[in-house]
Amino acid sequence: MDGHSRRWWYARDGQVRWLGAGGAAWALTEAGPAARTGAASAGVAEVRSPMPGTVIAVHVRTGEQVTAGQPLIIVEAMKMEHSLAAPVTGQVKDLLVSPGEQVRIDQLLAVVDAAEPASTPASGEPPDA
Repeated sequence: MDGHSRRWWYARDGQVRWLGAGGAAWALTEAGPAARTGAASAGVAEVRSPMPGTVIAVHVRTGEQVTAGQPLIIVEAMKMEHSLAAPVTGQVKDLLVSPGEQVRIDQLLAVVDAAEPASTPASGEPPDA
């Protein structure tokens, strides 16, 4: 781009494709049609380890309310810290790791139960009980 080039590394591990450059790595997975239309935010969302490493911090507890993008867990891998955020707004349903624990690539670390969108009753109707 603009006369500059950059070398990217590519690796494949099952359904996950990895791109790496400048000491950072990104896990890429194919999203189905539901994810592309936004329907993936309904139900539960999983937080998985992007690479093998060590959990160095857990910022939430089971049952805690979180917002999409909120940091949940930090995994150290290859001398770098990777902050893993909540994929959706909701409640932490399962927290499966603790600080100091070794994790493997794509290991399930937490599950967030997505919050139902708030519905507002029409004028004059009582809210659902």
